[in-house]
Amino acid sequence: MRKHISVVIISLLLCSCNNNNSVSPNNSAGTIWPFKKGSSWSVKFTTFDSSSKIIQINDDVWEFTSDTVISGEQWFVLGLKWSRLASREDGIYLWYYDSGSTPTIYLPYPSNVNSENKTSLWWVKTLSIDSTITIDGVKYRCYAYLRKRNPTEEYLSTEFFAPGLGPIRRDYYVTSAGGTKYMNMQLVYSKIK
Repeated sequence: MRKHISVVIISLLLCSCNNNNSVSPNNSAGTIWPFKKGSSWSVKFTTFDSSSKIIQINDDVWEFTSDTVISGEQWFVLGLKWSRLASREDGIYLWYYDSGSTPTIYLPYPSNVNSENKTSLWWVKTLSIDSTITIDGVKYRCYAYLRKRNPTEEYLSTEFFAPGLGPIRRDYYVTSAGGTKYMNMQLVYSKIK
């Protein structure tokens, strides 16, 4: 009896020690961004000026509103009707469907650190396959990607995706006539169907 109580106490201690508000990658979905009609991600965009002063905060919801089959392949619409996303063996593909373009890789997954993908739209480099991002006390284990318009251009964006959960954070710069602005997107919550 005493032996059973000791096992129960040790088990409880181990369980409580492992509770660190961490969300680990979920590879059971087989993709870095789970596609299913009705799944959504509530995100917050914060824009800063060149002196790091917040100049704008916007909330948005990214939702897979529909899906369709094109040439035998299932594509999902993420709110905007002009873009489609599909999961393929080597990652997530983006297709600006109405523009007459062809599908291009958006997120290589699975991927190796320092692997690079060059397309007609951008250059993507995998920075990490196990980065920890903390948002409001919750830790997410993520793939980290660097995305540029071309390899020699100044940094465009760093994107963090948790396998099986999707987008967690994006940091990027936008240059316009008004100067360079830093923007940050963070996950507020997600609803995976």
